Amino acid sequence: MLLLSLFGLLGQVQGAAYSQIYNLSQLTDASSRVLEGKVVGLQSRMENGKIYTRVSLEVSKTYVGARGKTVSFDVLGGKHN
Repeated sequence: MLLLSLFGLLGQVQGAAYSQIYNLSQLTDASSRVLEGKVVGLQSRMENGKIYTRVSLEVSKTYVGARGKTVSFDVLGGKHN
């Protein structure tokens, strides 16, 4: 099971510092979308000297937010050839 908590900042975040650790309930309350599904695609790219990976998810369950069959989002990091 893959549970994602999306804060709407994934395309903009370049780094993070953690001063507080959140539990699942706090993350869910603060999230605009919480989904369960299967990763069906990964595509990395180099942008401004950083690697970003586009993750495509086939949604099986939506806990919070708009429903949809698939969702794609970018994360910082990955492997790029």
